[in-house]
Amino acid sequence: MFGKSSFARLLGRLLAQIRLVLICFPMLALVLVMAQTASAVTINEFPVLTGNAFPGGITSGPDGNLWFTEYGANNIGRTTTAGVITEFGVPTPHSVPVEITSGPDGNLWFTEQGGNNIGRITTAGVITEFGVPTPGGYPVGITSGPDGNLWFTEVHANNIGRISTTGVITEFGVPTPGSVPVGITSGPDGNLWFTEQGGNNIGRITTAGVITEFGVPTADSDPEDITSGPDGNLWFTEQNGNTIGKITTAGVITEFVIPTLGSYPSGITSGPDGNLWFTEQGGNNIGNITPSGIIAEFGVPTTESLPAEITTGPDGNLWFTEFNTNNIGQVIVNAGIIPVPTGQESFVIERSVITPIISSVPADASPIGLGSVAAGDSLFSLLIGLGKYSAPVDIYFALAAPAIDPANIYILTPTGFQSIAQAGVVPWVSDTLGNIYVPPVLLFEDFSLSLIPPGTYTFYLAVAPAGSISTYYLWQTSFTR
Repeated sequence: MFGKSSFARLLGRLLAQIRLVLICFPMLALVLVMAQTASAVTINEFPVLTGNAFPGGITSGPDGNLWFTEYGANNIGRTTTAGVITEFGVPTPHSVPVEITSGPDGNLWFTEQGGNNIGRITTAGVITEFGVPTPGGYPVGITSGPDGNLWFTEVHANNIGRISTTGVITEFGVPTPGSVPVGITSGPDGNLWFTEQGGNNIGRITTAGVITEFGVPTADSDPEDITSGPDGNLWFTEQNGNTIGKITTAGVITEFVIPTLGSYPSGITSGPDGNLWFTEQGGNNIGNITPSGIIAEFGVPTTESLPAEITTGPDGNLWFTEFNTNNIGQVIVNAGIIPVPTGQESFVIERSVITPIISSVPADASPIGLGSVAAGDSLFSLLIGLGKYSAPVDIYFALAAPAIDPANIYILTPTGFQSIAQAGVVPWVSDTLGNIYVPPVLLFEDFSLSLIPPGTYTFYLAVAPAGSISTYYLWQTSFTR
């Protein structure tokens, strides 16, 4: 749309669009708190629509979306990889959905801790429930098995359950009394592997129901979640032990201590980079451990978020739930280096995003996040997110609101917003390699759309080689009140 002219002429043509009187927006205080430390990951957060939903389990669905449970809201949630969230109510009141997995039948399957059910939800949102035979079984963990069934844990009944895709349930008692089986996963050996919080064991169950148990070396380690690793072993979290455990299919266990004390590791998954990724509820971190046991930790932007479960998404990123702060998190691993623009490329972000999507491919990036208004809510906020560039660049940001001021466009300068007529075309940030927008910079705090007049509000973000505006990347997004 704007690729035929320079960025300077582009903004010049927009001078007729707005005279934005900032007194109309006292809540638009500029918050320029930039993370200066480069990171191997970028973490984005997307707010869940229902308040106090307490998102818990999360899995990658067959439809290219992420699916998660809402422990407090009695919902199953779905989010696109762009962060657009939809919610579906569970029929049984106070069912307390906990964990969720993708089934062999193209549906999602989840446990209902309070309802004592196993739930099935289609990708269109149709839910069917199947009662667990043992009263008060308290189903928690669930996984897809190698035999075409779903397998789940029953915390209070001390059972491992198996359910066919038609809803037929069989239960197998765990040998150790009070074992409290919690997490479960399908192993590389054709068996199911599970954790025992009460028994301090890792259990293995064949598809015929034969169970073997292996003691965890650290006493009272409180093993929580378990996953199949890229190295042919099983990996699990030890909440009280503050360690990550590895168990071979022969039952040999090795433990690795997490650097952060009291990290309280919870969920764990195999990542797209050949490592294991886990959540730290106490440390408020996302952790990474190589198959050889080297651990790195990355702070979650929101404090006291209680990151719970984690999975690899269809976009090749890690996705996790924030139980305490009602967010779904996205971890972009090694987002890559963005090339400096050599031409005039413009990108209209047709579908607004809640928080920025950072990519080394400019056409795939959506660096302007509009907050929950992008998902149809009435609250607006503005975040900017860009990764690292291959050479120094200048960054420009401008906004237009004809409903408020049809005569000017306003540009963000190092000292605040000014009309281009006053300030000229000046960079917001000059001569940078980028990667200072991790986490994204919050420009506008949340405020209700009811505070602004009806109309279309448009935002422009441009990146040009340092000292030049003859070539650029230009992103544009907008919303209509």
